[in-house]
Amino acid sequence: MVRSHGEFCGVSLLRPPAARLYGDIANELEWRATTSLYYEDVYARMLERIDARATIVEPGEYAEVDTPDDLDGAHAVIENLHGAWAAPA
Repeated sequence: MVRSHGEFCGVSLLRPPAARLYGDIANELEWRATTSLYYEDVYARMLERIDARATIVEPGEYAEVDTPDDLDGAHAVIENLHGAWAAPA
């Protein structure tokens, strides 16, 4: 069971090449004992190495989960967009 106190708990959708790069950068930082950074810092380093683009995310296409009461809404978003998970790059 994962517990969180209003922090990002590690849920991001990254295609396989970006996920590998994220892991590589995070490992590099850990080996250098640079462990006071946040996930956004890893993303910033990723942007120096990959081609990334922004996209519009409309209401109903994301879910903020702060309390257990928010889980039903998150499940609904996932179910409504189930086909998008398999979309080509």
